[in-house]
Amino acid sequence: EDLVAYYKWRWIMVKNLLFKVKDLDYINAILEINEFWLDLKSPKDMPYQFQGIGNDIEPKDFYTNENLTKIITNHEKWLVKERIKLSANNISKNIENW
Repeated sequence: EDLVAYYKWRWIMVKNLLFKVKDLDYINAILEINEFWLDLKSPKDMPYQFQGIGNDIEPKDFYTNENLTKIITNHEKWLVKERIKLSANNISKNIENW
Protein backbone atom coordinates (compact mmCIF):
# COMPACT_ATOMS: atom_id res chain seq x y z
CA GLU A 1 0.00 0.00 0.00
CA ASP A 2 2.87 2.39 0.73
CA LEU A 3 4.35 1.59 -2.68
CA VAL A 4 1.04 2.35 -4.37
CA ALA A 5 0.86 5.68 -2.57
CA TYR A 6 4.44 6.44 -3.62
CA TYR A 7 3.70 5.81 -7.31
CA LYS A 8 0.57 7.94 -7.20
CA TRP A 9 2.40 10.72 -5.36
CA ARG A 10 5.33 10.55 -7.79
CA TRP A 11 2.99 10.79 -10.79
CA ILE A 12 1.36 13.90 -9.36
CA MET A 13 4.75 15.42 -8.52
CA VAL A 14 6.06 14.89 -12.07
CA LYS A 15 2.91 16.45 -13.51
CA ASN A 16 3.40 19.44 -11.20
CA LEU A 17 7.08 19.63 -12.16
CA LEU A 18 6.23 19.98 -15.84
CA PHE A 19 3.76 22.73 -15.02
CA LYS A 20 6.36 24.50 -12.86
CA VAL A 21 9.17 24.49 -15.45
CA LYS A 22 7.09 25.73 -18.37
CA ASP A 23 7.71 29.34 -17.39
CA LEU A 24 11.44 28.96 -16.77
CA ASP A 25 14.24 29.51 -19.26
CA TYR A 26 15.70 26.26 -20.59
CA ILE A 27 18.76 26.22 -18.31
CA ASN A 28 16.78 26.75 -15.13
CA ALA A 29 14.09 24.32 -16.28
CA ILE A 30 16.67 21.57 -16.84
CA LEU A 31 18.32 22.35 -13.49
CA GLU A 32 14.91 22.15 -11.78
CA ILE A 33 14.19 18.77 -13.39
CA ASN A 34 17.66 17.60 -12.42
CA GLU A 35 17.11 18.61 -8.77
CA PHE A 36 13.70 16.97 -8.73
CA TRP A 37 15.09 13.56 -9.71
CA LEU A 38 18.04 13.90 -7.36
CA ASP A 39 15.60 14.60 -4.52
CA LEU A 40 13.73 11.40 -5.43
CA LYS A 41 17.00 9.45 -5.29
CA SER A 42 17.07 8.88 -9.07
CA PRO A 43 14.66 5.94 -9.43
CA LYS A 44 15.64 3.48 -12.17
CA ASP A 45 12.44 4.10 -14.11
CA MET A 46 12.74 7.88 -14.19
CA PRO A 47 12.33 9.50 -17.62
CA TYR A 48 15.50 11.52 -17.23
CA GLN A 49 19.19 11.03 -17.84
CA PHE A 50 21.68 13.21 -16.02
CA GLN A 51 24.30 14.98 -18.07
CA GLY A 52 27.63 13.17 -18.08
CA ILE A 53 26.46 10.16 -16.04
CA GLY A 54 26.47 7.06 -18.20
CA ASN A 55 26.81 9.22 -21.31
CA ASP A 56 29.20 11.59 -23.03
CA ILE A 57 26.81 14.50 -23.38
CA GLU A 58 28.65 17.78 -23.00
CA PRO A 59 27.06 20.62 -21.02
CA LYS A 60 26.88 22.72 -24.20
CA ASP A 61 24.72 20.01 -25.78
CA PHE A 62 22.71 19.20 -22.66
CA TYR A 63 21.66 22.69 -21.60
CA THR A 64 19.81 23.67 -24.76
CA ASN A 65 16.24 24.47 -25.64
CA GLU A 66 16.15 21.46 -27.98
CA ASN A 67 17.20 19.13 -25.18
CA LEU A 68 14.63 20.63 -22.82
CA THR A 69 11.97 19.86 -25.42
CA LYS A 70 13.17 16.22 -25.53
CA ILE A 71 13.25 16.02 -21.74
CA ILE A 72 9.70 17.34 -21.44
CA THR A 73 8.48 14.99 -24.17
CA ASN A 74 10.07 12.05 -22.35
CA HIS A 75 8.36 13.10 -19.13
CA GLU A 76 4.99 13.45 -20.85
CA LYS A 77 5.34 9.97 -22.38
CA TRP A 78 6.36 8.60 -18.98
CA LEU A 79 3.26 10.14 -17.39
CA VAL A 80 1.03 8.41 -19.94
CA LYS A 81 2.76 5.05 -19.40
CA GLU A 82 2.61 5.39 -15.63
CA ARG A 83 -1.08 6.29 -15.72
CA ILE A 84 -1.77 3.23 -17.88
CA LYS A 85 0.17 1.04 -15.43
CA LEU A 86 -1.69 2.47 -12.47
CA SER A 87 -5.03 2.06 -14.25
CA ALA A 88 -4.20 -1.48 -15.36
CA ASN A 89 -3.42 -2.40 -11.80
CA ASN A 90 -6.67 -0.78 -10.69
CA ILE A 91 -4.70 1.31 -8.24
CA SER A 92 -6.83 4.39 -8.51
CA LYS A 93 -10.48 4.75 -9.37
CA ASN A 94 -10.02 8.48 -9.95
CA ILE A 95 -6.84 8.40 -12.01
CA GLU A 96 -8.49 10.10 -14.99
CA ASN A 97 -8.91 13.16 -12.76
CA TRP A 98 -5.18 13.49 -12.12
